[in-house]
Amino acid sequence: MDNKIIRLDQQALARFDKTLALANQLIGEGEHQPAEWFDTPEKRLQWWLSLEPQWRKAFLEAVFQLRKLEHYEQYGPTDEELVFLFELKELDICGSGSFERRNNRPDISFQLTNLSGVKNLTRLRRIECDYNGQIESLEPLRHLANLEVLWCDNNNIESLEPLMGLSKLKGLCCWNNRITSLEPLAGLLQLNDLVLGLYNQGNPLENIDILRHLPNLKNLHLNACNITSLEPLAGLQHLKWLEASHNDIDTLAPIMGKGIYLEIHDNPRLNR
Repeated sequence: MDNKIIRLDQQALARFDKTLALANQLIGEGEHQPAEWFDTPEKRLQWWLSLEPQWRKAFLEAVFQLRKLEHYEQYGPTDEELVFLFELKELDICGSGSFERRNNRPDISFQLTNLSGVKNLTRLRRIECDYNGQIESLEPLRHLANLEVLWCDNNNIESLEPLMGLSKLKGLCCWNNRITSLEPLAGLLQLNDLVLGLYNQGNPLENIDILRHLPNLKNLHLNACNITSLEPLAGLQHLKWLEASHNDIDTLAPIMGKGIYLEIHDNPRLNR
């Protein structure tokens, strides 16, 4: 009997050692791995356990529409559900932040503070993480090479630098943040929808010179972005829609006669 107990204890210890080894492997090797790397139930479970609690809650609420989490907090999702997460093409995790110009409903009952939960979900093509208010960095998106659409407005983001290599990006909505430079967008030649400012809430941009190098822009929203000149837009042959209210523009000459729909008001120097 005693030998059997010892044998069972050794088996349990071996399982624990295997689990610990997998956890260490995930931390060391899996941090920036693509979704395909998580090809076993063990890897997927360790990924789930490595998530911040706020992200486990976000996935349960936004993806599985679960607000009563007692069962999942105790047992976690099934492997089939974890596989589903890794196969996601679209993720809506709009926060619960109350903003003056809110124009959608929240997907989660709280506000995320970062984007760490998506860094391994490399099949994602669209992410909506707006109205979380506290997200400061887009760094976890750096390796999401399939990303085509990102809504990250109404947060606290300062830099677009992590998006530099996302060559498939077509739509970016990032109004009401703290972005000052558009330089990271220079190589994103597929970008056609760019929302930097809406209503009277934009970004404290230093300039918009880089936009002259984005030839496929069709829809451009620049409200409240410290704009003084539209000259960088003069050569954008595909531009069809431009909003640039609440700025300090003094002339519309660079874009006149191009068939562009304009919505430009509250620019005091225009009417002088």
